[in-house]
Amino acid sequence: MLAADVEVAGQTFPEGDLCVVMLGACNRDPEAFSEPDRLDLNRDASQHNGFGLGAYYCLGSSLARAEAIAALDALVQRFPTLELNPDKPAPVYRPTLVLHGHEHLHIRWN
Repeated sequence: MLAADVEVAGQTFPEGDLCVVMLGACNRDPEAFSEPDRLDLNRDASQHNGFGLGAYYCLGSSLARAEAIAALDALVQRFPTLELNPDKPAPVYRPTLVLHGHEHLHIRWN
């Protein structure tokens, strides 16, 4: 609950209102990232908050990055022709406020 009146983008939220911060949306701000809903592995991600920020920065971020690199490298080496399957429906996002991601991701390889 808000301890005092708060103004955000011209909207005033009164003291006592319930406030929910949506961290999952912070890396999808179209003012900060062009095409924020598109996966772009070459995007400049220097401003993302995937591992927190400041005093709340994730201590395991280096390990998580190393694991992701190893996993993706192994996947690409094992399945070099891996691609989205154009014969299947386009990816659909899960209807959730907590974890952004696809409901299904149809892929194929030769």
